[in-house]
Amino acid sequence: MIEIKLSTEIGKSADECWQVFGNGYTDIYKWKSAMKSSDAEGEPFGDSTVGSRKIKASGLTFSEKLIHFSNTERAFTYQVTGLPFVVSSVTNEWKFSEMDGRATLHMHLRLQSATGFGWLLNGLLQKNMTKEMGKLHQEFKYFMENGEVHPRKAKELKSK
Repeated sequence: MIEIKLSTEIGKSADECWQVFGNGYTDIYKWKSAMKSSDAEGEPFGDSTVGSRKIKASGLTFSEKLIHFSNTERAFTYQVTGLPFVVSSVTNEWKFSEMDGRATLHMHLRLQSATGFGWLLNGLLQKNMTKEMGKLHQEFKYFMENGEVHPRKAKELKSK
């Protein structure tokens, strides 16, 4: 089992961040690089208006199905489906806390590689997922604090 935990302080309130990150669950493609689209799927779940989002990213299409979503807690958890065969399951928990008017975004990802060939790739999977989740934190922080997309996303949008 691979576990990755990241926390990022953001110069906005937790409520402001939650409006974009939680209530804008299907809008992630608007500010996250390497994401082409994020479409609503399924019936409303918890406090969310959708049950899942289907993500089209560079070379991959997968879904993130909600298993917990709470506006009061400013938190959600999803399971990822549709990943390559070397991954048997992924669960990711997200939540916001606040201190002195500044939000902290907390993430806890759990990835189980498939038996057989999958476990041989654990090191590479952990490295790549840590890098991608780090970019997500960085790009969300930039978006919230600057009111515009991160330069990586801006470059992608410009090249369209």
